[in-house]
Amino acid sequence: MRVVFEVETDANVGIELRAQGARLVFIQAPQTTPAIASRLAEADGCCSTTLFSDDEMIAAGRGAKTGRRMGHMRSV
Repeated sequence: MRVVFEVETDANVGIELRAQGARLVFIQAPQTTPAIASRLAEADGCCSTTLFSDDEMIAAGRGAKTGRRMGHMRSV
């Protein structure tokens, strides 16, 4: 397994795992930059704590805060 460490911005945190030709990316980032979007598009799998819509937690009855208020990812 190979673990890749790179710095793009101070606001984005993630890890990319590579093993046997496969890549898994986990990202906790408040913004999706073009470089992050490219890395996610090329991965075999990805994990994120990102919401799909700003009101997802409210609509699911799981909380009163919007995704933006909690600092979840948004495209730039």
